[in-house]
Amino acid sequence: MGARRASTEPPNALRSDALPVDWLGWTACAVAVSAFVGCLVSWLAGVLASSVATENAAIITVAVLAIAFVTLTSPVSGHAIARAAHRRRGRSR
Repeated sequence: MGARRASTEPPNALRSDALPVDWLGWTACAVAVSAFVGCLVSWLAGVLASSVATENAAIITVAVLAIAFVTLTSPVSGHAIARAAHRRRGRSR
């Protein structure tokens, strides 16, 4: 077997025309939201750690509730935004 020639083109799965434009947009949006939520949750974990250090039950409760709120509402809000965008796109056709 001969040596394989190097190609400057990306594989089919990575080319921009391999996926529809809608999927590329959704992917970029999902990555941005995931990064934001990751940063927010890590910040809230820091708040929780700080609140535990204070040994104040009220502050710990607020920190736990804030983390639970973000964890529960982020997927719901993401779904609502995606659903609204899908419905709006369907109407414009």
